[in-house]
Order: sequence, then structure tokens, then C-alpha cells
Amino acid sequence: MPFPSKHIRFLSYSKEITLALLVKFLLLGGLWWLFFSGNKPPVNGAIIAEKIFGAQHSTTISQQNKEGH
Repeated sequence: MPFPSKHIRFLSYSKEITLALLVKFLLLGGLWWLFFSGNKPPVNGAIIAEKIFGAQHSTTISQQNKEGH
């Protein structure tokens, strides 16, 4: 006779894992949409150069771009 504490499974393990992954992806998508989807700052060459090389190098690049155009 089986023990009375034996659990009855309503879903198989593969369905349970699939459901858990679906919930996780939905939550991650919601967090991305909430915090990152609307934040799109303007980007140009001077801003990128400033972030990578520092403020001194970006003024040189922006001056070259103004002289060239």
C-alpha cells in the first residue's frame, strides 16, 4: 500500500519547465519594457567619442567634423 504522503503530479516535468520558462521570459520582457524601451538618448559621433576616449578627444573629433563639412 502506498504512503498517503505521495503527491499526485498534475503536469509532467517538461510541461512544468516550459511553463516556468514562459513565465520568466514574460517577466523579463515586462521589466525590459518598463525600464529600458522608452529610454533612447540621442547618439552621434561626438557623444560616442566622449564616452570611449574622454572629453579631450571628443572636442578634436567634433572640430574636425565641423571643418570637414
